[in-house]
Parts: sequence; C-alpha cells; structure tokens
Amino acid sequence: MVVSVAHGKSMPGKLIRELTHRCEGVPLFVEEVTRAVMESGVLEEHELAWKLTGPLPASLIPASVDASLMARIDRLGTARATAQLAATIGREFSYALLRAVSDRGEKALDDDLRRIVNAGLAWRSSRGKADTFVFKHILVQQAGYESLLRTTRQYYHESIARVLLSDFRTDVEHEPEIVARHLSGAGHHAEASNYWLAAGQSALRRVAVPEAHGHFARALDGLKRLPESPEILDKELDLQIAIAPTLMTVHGWASPAVAEACERARALCQQLNRPEKLYPSIWGLWTNLFVGGLLDRALVTANEALAMALASGVPMLEITGRHAVAYTHYYRGEWSEAILHAEAALPLYSVEQERALTSTFQLSSTVNLVAALGSSLWMMGHQDRGLQELDRMIAIAREVNHPGALSNALGVACYMLTFHHDPPRMLRYAEEVKSFAREEGWDLWYAVGVMSSGWARLRMSNRVEGLRELLEGVALFRATRSDLMGPTVGVIHGEGLRAAGRQREALDMLAATAQTAHGGHVGVLLPDVYRLMGEIHLEAGAPGEAEWAFRKGLETAEAQKALSLALRAALSYYPLLERTKRRNEGLALVRQCYERFTDSFSQPDLVRAHALLEGADHRHDNTERLRDTGFSARTTGI
Repeated sequence: MVVSVAHGKSMPGKLIRELTHRCEGVPLFVEEVTRAVMESGVLEEHELAWKLTGPLPASLIPASVDASLMARIDRLGTARATAQLAATIGREFSYALLRAVSDRGEKALDDDLRRIVNAGLAWRSSRGKADTFVFKHILVQQAGYESLLRTTRQYYHESIARVLLSDFRTDVEHEPEIVARHLSGAGHHAEASNYWLAAGQSALRRVAVPEAHGHFARALDGLKRLPESPEILDKELDLQIAIAPTLMTVHGWASPAVAEACERARALCQQLNRPEKLYPSIWGLWTNLFVGGLLDRALVTANEALAMALASGVPMLEITGRHAVAYTHYYRGEWSEAILHAEAALPLYSVEQERALTSTFQLSSTVNLVAALGSSLWMMGHQDRGLQELDRMIAIAREVNHPGALSNALGVACYMLTFHHDPPRMLRYAEEVKSFAREEGWDLWYAVGVMSSGWARLRMSNRVEGLRELLEGVALFRATRSDLMGPTVGVIHGEGLRAAGRQREALDMLAATAQTAHGGHVGVLLPDVYRLMGEIHLEAGAPGEAEWAFRKGLETAEAQKALSLALRAALSYYPLLERTKRRNEGLALVRQCYERFTDSFSQPDLVRAHALLEGADHRHDNTERLRDTGFSARTTGI
C-alpha cells in the first residue's frame, strides 16, 4: 500500500519499517501517514524511488490516524472551515445543501471543494448524483467534525436543520432521520424526537428493525436531557411503546430492556392518565414474563390483557389477547385451555389485519395461536392434526410475508419438531431461520436456528458438525434468558452432552432444568426431561435412578394429559423392565398408553409401540399353541 500511494515507487526501508510499526497494519492510517510524509518535504522523488533528504524527524509520523487526518485537514488553509461544515452535514453531502448553509461565495466554495478533493479527503459521488460529494472514509468525516468547537458545531447543526426544514422538505419527508440528527446536534431534543419517531416508524415499514431501534433510542436519549414536563413525558410514552417491540426482536422477549421499556410505559400511562395507551405495555410485559419462564405471573398479565382487548371490541386486540392466554396455558401444559382460546381467536384472522399487527409487534399472533393449537393437539395424542397445524402455521407466515412472522413460525416449527423427532424437516427450517436472523440481527431466532440445525445434524449421524453447532446454539440461546424454553433446550442440550460422553454434566443440567421449570410452572416437554435422564442413568448402569426418572416422566405426562410423551416415556422405560424380568409389566404400560390413541397410528412412536405389542402377542400365541398340542420349551429343546 505504501508503494501504491507513492506512485508505484519504492521508499527507504527504514521509513517503511517505521510506517508499518506505527500504523499497525490499519490501511487508512498507512495511506494517510504515507501521504503526510510525502508532503512534508523530507523525501525527494527520483525516477524509480523516493530518497530521504536528511534524518527522519521523530515527530513526523503522527501517533494516531486522527492526528494524521487532522494534519491533512489543517493543511487545507481557508478550505478547512468548509471541510468542517461539510463534515457536520455527514459523510455524504450535496453541493446544494452545502451552498445553502455556507457563508462562502460560490467561487470561493468551489475553490474550497476543489482543494478538499485534490487533497484526497473526499470525491464526487459516482452514483448518479453529480452535485454530491463523499468523504473518503468515515474517519475523515469524523476527524473534521470532532475538530469543531462545541458552540460552532451546534451553530452548524442549527443552520443545517433550519435549511432542511425550509428548502428540502421532500428530503426530510423521505428520510426524517437527516433533520433529526441535526436538531439533536443543535440541542433541540424535543423537536428532534418527533423526527426520530417518524424515522423509526419508516424503518419498521421497511422491516429494518435494528435501524428503527436505533432511531427510537436516539430520541429517548435526547429527551432524558430535558426538564420533565407533561409534553416531554407524552413524547417519551410514545417512544417507549414504539421501542419495546424492537427490543423484543433484537434482544429477545425476556431481555431486561423489554421489561424496563414496558414498565416505564405503564407508569407513564398512569402518571399522564392515558389508559387508551396502556394495552401495548401490558401485552409487552406479558411477553417478558412469559418468555422469561415466569408463567404464574404471565398468566395473570395475559388475562389482564385479554380483558382489556375484549372490552375494546377491536378484533386485532382480541387476537393478541387470546394469543397471550392460549400460549401461556400451552407452556404450562394446560392443553385444553390453550385449544379453547386458539379456536376462539382463529376465525378473526385476516391477512391485512395480521400484517398490520405484525408491523406493530414484530411477530404474528395468529402464527402463535396456530402453534399453540397444533402443539397442544400433538401433546394430547392427535399427532397427525398437530402436524397439519404446523403446515398451516408456516403457510400463514408466508402469506403475511413479514420476516418477523416467518422467523417466528420457523423457530416454533423447530421446537415442535424437537418433540416430534423429524431431523430432516427440522434442518430445513433451521437453515432458513438462521439466514433470516443473521441478516436482520435477531439474537433469539439465530440461536434457535443454530441449536436446531445442530440437533438435526446430530440425529442424522453428522456427529462432529452437529455437536459443535448444537452446543454453540445452546450457549447463544441461554444468553437470551428465555427460560420459557428451559425443558425444550434442556432436552436438546442433554442429547448433545450425552453424545459428547459428558453424561454426568448432562444429568446435572437436566436436574437443574426440571427444578427451574417447576419453579416457573413451565410444563412443555418436562416429561421428556425426566425420560432423557432415565435413559442416561440406564446407560451409566444406575437402574434405580433410571427407574425413578422414567416413573417421574410418566407421572408428569399423565398429569398433563400429554399422551404422546407418556407413550414415549413408556417405550424408553420398557427395556429396563424387560432387563429386570418385568417384561409383562412393561408391555402392559406400553399397551395402556397405545390403546388410548384414536388416530396418528402411522407416526414413529406409535409404529414402534405397535411393533413391540404385536411381536409380544405373536410370541404369546405361539406359546399357547405349543401348550395346546402338549409341547413345551423343555420337550422341544427351545
């Protein structure tokens, strides 16, 4: 890079070594410092190389890229002030706006811009905007901006904001964040908040959630600097309501930041006597308690939200209220109640209404209502119908056509396929949700995608890659504090640790998971936590502990009426009973579960149970025939 800046000619080795050492390989710093040395007069240009004209001054090479850039800006002379004003506008600045706010004459301004371009600090845009300039690097723009006195900086921002509002209204309407930044820089935080709010809402319409979050956060930060008044608090209320869903999407619903925003909005509603704005904060608090795994408190808050929604008579609010209640009941292991509320809400669905709802909350309530319905049906033994609802859920999400809705649906589908044990399908959904979440910067759904793809690969015999992804995904997921998924993640994590030969660690983790789940009243997949503990104990040669865990899993599944998980627990328990000469007891247990199913007989666990029972019946029939003909195992030598 040094040679490139030096017009392709070599430089003294001592100078190159010093440049390399001082610049630490930062490309922009290398380029800036090389230019500064070339312009300093200590080098003489020859046909093939540059030669030092004398000793290299110790102070010649700046200690930082900032110092180097400031030296370049200082050498602009009278054009320095124009560079600083342009830097206040932004990294990209139009000639029209610069001309409107500058006190320089047209010729002087043109000369200034020519010097700035010739110094290599900026260039004309090549994106079809003939009157637009771009600073070479963000650090160049920042150096020019930071060199201003605070009072001058505020004056420039004030001038730019007023010109934008008077002469560039179309630009402001299209990108309100432009004027918002200058109003904030001028100290007009109340006025700026209106434009930051508009900018955030515009970003949400483009589904640019992290960008929207940044705009709302800038507005709130500005309002904190102002004396409290009803007007300021009213602006803050709107912003707290707006920022909460973005926090849910970016950081996860259980994030403390979500609780803080919703609690603050609720307090402001009470302080300002604004009950009509209370619902979003109540619903937001429900999401925080719910995903945080505090389901007793979550159910109280969900019922509060539903009562408000029903009183409003607004179908969209009723959908969100029933979503809260249905999903909370589902995760508590109360399938019938979940189905009741889901079936009451789903007839209210319309795609346009759902798109509006998803734009507001960054997730689809109908998607989650279908998830609650399908998962509850699966747990109660209607696995075929449950999987049909999974397909319906994905179809609705694709129809709503919103990344938040689809990521939500794909992530929930991964959860469902965890307990259904369908690795190939789970891998497809996991890869899709990973791509969405990586692009949008959504921590929770990215963690779900990584964890789920790892589980699927592990189940599909890709042990090394599957285990690496699984453990990485679990660590990412646990960082979101989403304790609601404790048992589900615990089963995935436990299978990973088991595959890695870390049985003791798996058992300790599963025991802690069960304890936490009981404390928060989280029921989903809790029977599978105990079943997996039983299998690991059995592999480790601890039949007593294994039997306790299998019985605990069966007991929990029966209490929840989770017939599908009861059958799975019975199938896992059977080898232990057979090994301890209690084969008939094991068969009776499997038969008792199997015969309560009324459908879904082609699903894997039911096929497995049928084969076990049919084989036992066949052996029993052969024994009876032998007995009837007077033969026995002893006389035939069997």
